[in-house]
Amino acid sequence: MDKNFTWIPLYKELAKALLQYKDDRTAMVQWIYDDLGQVTTNEGQSLVAYLKMKDGSKITDIDPFSVVAIFNRSISWKKRTELLTHFKEKFNLKATIPTDFNGIPTIDARRSFFFPWEANNGKVIHDQWKLFEKVIEGGDIAEGFDQVIENGMPKYSLTMCLFWICPESFLALDSRNRSYLETFGFSKEFPRLNYQEYSNLLRQVQENINNGKIPCRSFLDFSFCAWKADTTSPRVWMLSRKEGVFTESTIKAGSSAKGLLDFSSFSSKEELDKAYQEAVGNTDVKTPNAYWQLMKEVKIGDIVVVFDAKKENGKIFHLLYRWGRFTSDCTFVKDDDNPIQRSVEWHSPQPSEPIIERKTNNQMFFHLVENIEADNIIRLLNINESQTNITKYSNNEKGIENSYSSKQNKQFWWLVAKPQIWSLANMKNDEVEDYTLYNDSGNQRRVFQNFLNAKVGDIVIGYEATPTKQIVALLEIAKENDGKNIWFKKIETLGTPIDYIMLKSVPELQKMEFFVNPNGSLFKMTEEEFNIVMEYIREDNPITPAVPIKKYTKEDFLKEVFMAGEDYETLKSLLTRKKNLILQGAPGVGKTFAAKRLAYAIMGENDENCIEQVQFHQNYSYEDFMMGYKPNEEGGFYMSTGIFYNFCKQAAANRDKPYFFIIDEINRGNLSKIFGELLMLIENDYRDKSIKLPYRDEKFAVPKNIHIIGMMNTADRSLAMIDYALRRRFSFFEMRPGFDSKGFKDYLANIGSKSLEKVVNAVIELNNTIADDASLGNGFCIGHSYFCNIEGINDLKNIVEYDIIPMLREYWFDSDDKFSSESQKLRDALK
Repeated sequence: MDKNFTWIPLYKELAKALLQYKDDRTAMVQWIYDDLGQVTTNEGQSLVAYLKMKDGSKITDIDPFSVVAIFNRSISWKKRTELLTHFKEKFNLKATIPTDFNGIPTIDARRSFFFPWEANNGKVIHDQWKLFEKVIEGGDIAEGFDQVIENGMPKYSLTMCLFWICPESFLALDSRNRSYLETFGFSKEFPRLNYQEYSNLLRQVQENINNGKIPCRSFLDFSFCAWKADTTSPRVWMLSRKEGVFTESTIKAGSSAKGLLDFSSFSSKEELDKAYQEAVGNTDVKTPNAYWQLMKEVKIGDIVVVFDAKKENGKIFHLLYRWGRFTSDCTFVKDDDNPIQRSVEWHSPQPSEPIIERKTNNQMFFHLVENIEADNIIRLLNINESQTNITKYSNNEKGIENSYSSKQNKQFWWLVAKPQIWSLANMKNDEVEDYTLYNDSGNQRRVFQNFLNAKVGDIVIGYEATPTKQIVALLEIAKENDGKNIWFKKIETLGTPIDYIMLKSVPELQKMEFFVNPNGSLFKMTEEEFNIVMEYIREDNPITPAVPIKKYTKEDFLKEVFMAGEDYETLKSLLTRKKNLILQGAPGVGKTFAAKRLAYAIMGENDENCIEQVQFHQNYSYEDFMMGYKPNEEGGFYMSTGIFYNFCKQAAANRDKPYFFIIDEINRGNLSKIFGELLMLIENDYRDKSIKLPYRDEKFAVPKNIHIIGMMNTADRSLAMIDYALRRRFSFFEMRPGFDSKGFKDYLANIGSKSLEKVVNAVIELNNTIADDASLGNGFCIGHSYFCNIEGINDLKNIVEYDIIPMLREYWFDSDDKFSSESQKLRDALK
């Protein structure tokens, strides 16, 4: 067995041994509580205490995947090993305890059992045991796989479980592996995963492994490579190619600041921008971020790759020419035309032909690529570790490097704020607040020395106390104490806050100053404690590589959305006036596509950070949307905030920018149940007005800068009319097929395909027939988006035969003659 994967023998032997309890699960449950319950956290809490029913009672039944998940949760290496030792003794296993857990995706500790809380969960558990047995015996699992998914088991979690018990045959589709798949041209998301799609993916990945397109030996090796790429890949800086770049031993920037300022004297980009604006007498100018990155963020040993950005079929890709590494810190040569300079050592030889790279599309002349995307570039250029001599960065360090210039010589603090007095979540980003060193009685605050020891640039974890009890922001010390006050600057609003209960159970944090005695405001953290907390923060709030934000105008909207100019003005007016808009219409009119681009156009730029998108369904709830209780690993419950709550906090921290919350299939959810008291708060007249939330003693408001865009498919016969209480809070806009718009006509002309034109004309005639049909009408017409991004005649044939004609079968399910007649007209247009 490969030394990297010593866990496989024990995992596989244990999986087979579990089958002896397939029909004796009561004994299995009892052993889990009695024996595994002895493995505890440092505070003495059982590591299996999370296995409880909805009413808090002990479980009486369990599926095999949940058993295996007990030691594949987000717990320490030491605890996993201790649990496996108990399993080894219980089942008399021959395999040794592993010395590694390489390549194993771990399940979120909050979602690590896969059976319903309800007492009538017997069928679900039976189906999971049935599938588990088929996997162990090597049988056909197609039916069992789909049944388990239909029963409600999360699809990606199921693939992880299959990998745990049979890593040679199955590929885990955890987020890290899916990102790695994307670098080889595969999709990152599989929204309707069934066994057919999953088995096709396995086959395609195996073919790419066999022919060398994926440089791994097996699914197991793939998982290990994905883990390694995401945790140890060096940082790669991309530099736009210019003439003579490889003859120079330095990379230079900063021509606009020549002779005005010494960049090296500034500790933050905000300080530099302010000084530069004063120097040139223009408050609108800002120093390009690339200058700051080159000066402050690049490290000696970082890789630099020279590229050209090209466009093909509307998509951006890179041509990679050569790579090198930075060999010096930044210098500032004031009398040079480009004063910011770093030495670089170019690697030889240069590729004879530029290498195509399609996974990153940033066109900025100097920008950072990290993690799996960086590993992809390193692989394409055949860069190995001995050539680069790069310092490795852990996940948490990389996240901090993106937000702060360096951790060197900095201290780490935990700040507690009472949200009723000072809400860190509602602070604006880059806002600076002072904090007194003395309480209202004039007494020194607890752990007074911490306030005296804090220095400018120190990093601060921003925690809101009861009732919030979450980490909601990252800050830094903006100004040291003056004997009376200290100043904090907010750096980042966390889109997904981190709950107190999650961190409180982490063994490595048990001795943290705040957890030992939480009375006080500012607590010291060791670097190790800080790193652990940042791992939890970055797991749910990842830092993505910066992408250029481009201007986006009304003209861009009309060119892409295929809508008349007056319709755009109507949409813009409705949304900005009422704040809430629903786009309704037939399938394929581009409602979702239009919603995001309407947001772009109103913002004037394509800033994805100001947009959130969800899809409603029958099981979507207030707890998903706003907040609610979820189980923790101790068997109790903790308060968790939902996607809309978190989005509102982000918008409140950036009130000078419009934010857009997009809801696909809005009428598929139980709207009164999902929105709750928000039915009042989303009204334009009630924006920024607070009411107390039912789950905790907290005042909450929906900010004025949030706009809600919902989408409804009017051709879905199965959906009831939208709730009237919600209807009067939204404006409704009917979107129609855009075949007659100038944008679509220009699109057809650019394609120049006679076949496409014939099919489009046939669909226009078909729409007239549909509109005139008393049982259908305009809401069932065929939209133009079916014919966007057509790449050839085969695409066109497939769309007609497998997308549109099956829809016509639904329309005229009671009229075979009508269906056959209209279908044949479409097929004739293809000839």
